[in-house]
Amino acid sequence: MVVGNLQYHLQYLEKKNMIRALNDGDYVRYFVKDRSLSETERKIMSFLRRSGCRHILLQLLNNPGMNNKEISQAVGLSPSTVSWNLNKLVEAGIIEREKNRQDK
Repeated sequence: MVVGNLQYHLQYLEKKNMIRALNDGDYVRYFVKDRSLSETERKIMSFLRRSGCRHILLQLLNNPGMNNKEISQAVGLSPSTVSWNLNKLVEAGIIEREKNRQDK
């Protein structure tokens, strides 16, 4: 389908209150209007559509408390890419950052 046609139909469905658009900063995500998803659930679904974020979230669910280096090695992404994704997840309130201070 041509992008213009797709945009037209999505806008039409949104005007008819059949779908809801959520702009997550990088993409516009569309959700069926009558489904009862909370704002947080919609945010999580948006992040799960991103491969890097999805892999990071799965790692954190299975191994809470991982650091940037451990996540980077586990998901096969550079530390800077992992850091960028983690910052986006923290800003959205999906995860929390906890500094680990070890006394020596």
